[in-house]
Amino acid sequence: MTTDKITHFDKFGRLPGKPSELLRLGLRALERIETDGNYRIDMRVWHKPQKQSLSETLAAVFGKKPSGAKCSVCLAGSTLAKLLAAPVNKEVTMSSLPDDETPALLALDFFRRGKVLMAFSALELLGFAQTRQWLVETFPGNEKNLVPRGTLWIPDYDQDCPEEFYLALYGLADTLEDNGF
Repeated sequence: MTTDKITHFDKFGRLPGKPSELLRLGLRALERIETDGNYRIDMRVWHKPQKQSLSETLAAVFGKKPSGAKCSVCLAGSTLAKLLAAPVNKEVTMSSLPDDETPALLALDFFRRGKVLMAFSALELLGFAQTRQWLVETFPGNEKNLVPRGTLWIPDYDQDCPEEFYLALYGLADTLEDNGF
């Protein structure tokens, strides 16, 4: 399996640099992945082809249909798959990301984990002190989490009940947009 630099064939142009637009675009890509049988959502990997798991092999032996998913993806990986045309059979790692899209994809991964400070840093939006001050002013009452780490609580993605995950991240996108980001 090679991990050479991927090139994208995005007919929509580059990923947006505005965080609110980027986050919404990534979430829409993830929603599309949920209904695509070629993919399985796994927030631990970006874009990784998968072999049939032992449980799927055993299920097939006992007459149950395996999932058929060929590739595991996270939020950034969903964007790679659906918007940047990463092939389903190709592993995409940090070293194989398209150079011009790396900051946006890193920011998506940071936003997914509530790491707003790191996402802003990846996008080169504001300096550390400015971002931290914006976070404290924008999310009052969360100073304990925000001040040293610049982190918001975002629930984990749950395949059976992803609503909380989407609600938190679409809410973050709204807050970013309301503040000019």
